[in-house]
Amino acid sequence: MEINFGENILTSSLNSSNGTLTVSTGDAVSGTAFKPEVLWFQQVGFASLPSLPTPGAGAAEAVIIDRDTCPTAIGSRDLRNQSFYGNLGPGETVLYAAGPQGTSQGRIILKADGSISIYTTNDNTSGGTAVYFRISPQGLQFISPDCVMSCDKTGFHVKTSQGAKLNLTNIGSIPGLPVSPTSAFSVQAGTVTLDSSMISLGPSAANGGLGYMNAVYGLLPAVPLVPIIGEGIGVVAVNASTSTKVCIGI
Repeated sequence: MEINFGENILTSSLNSSNGTLTVSTGDAVSGTAFKPEVLWFQQVGFASLPSLPTPGAGAAEAVIIDRDTCPTAIGSRDLRNQSFYGNLGPGETVLYAAGPQGTSQGRIILKADGSISIYTTNDNTSGGTAVYFRISPQGLQFISPDCVMSCDKTGFHVKTSQGAKLNLTNIGSIPGLPVSPTSAFSVQAGTVTLDSSMISLGPSAANGGLGYMNAVYGLLPAVPLVPIIGEGIGVVAVNASTSTKVCIGI
């Protein structure tokens, strides 16, 4: 039995009948083939196949136990993918899928600070803009060129590249208010649409209010073509009507 270090992996395959992973080895620079079928041993619960060789340049490498019955690969690396490691530190892990040409960017990064990041780029090239989802002891974060989202001790926040924003935030007490709120909800956009058969605004009886009453809107706007919404609640006034879709808590 002989052990060979650094043999290039020329091809790899998944056996369609039994699911066995095998590779062929040789010298990627000269194109010389060594072994046509090598068993590809890996850890239980993990399976991968290496990228294709770069003609005349390099390829993934393997440690081969050259047995009489069947050669077996027991370890491997690909020096072309070292940029995926980033600033990898002691006790940290990167799981990546470089694709057939070794250029794909999908990876999972597990760091010592407890964070887990799912990372790629917007065009799946190394020169693309980062797109990632990260969870950590501090919360979660999603970053892309078109949308940013975070959820942490300050609340839940979403912002799009077009300027639309949504915020669910935690706030402190406000002096002078009879009931001090502890949270706030805000929406910012060029157009806001609430499409519902019934909309309720204000505190319900369960939250210290008197309950919901139908809102009143003006039938004759004070300014032509400008509707009056939320003119009042309760008793219907002159030139006004009760809304059947909007209720306001008092």
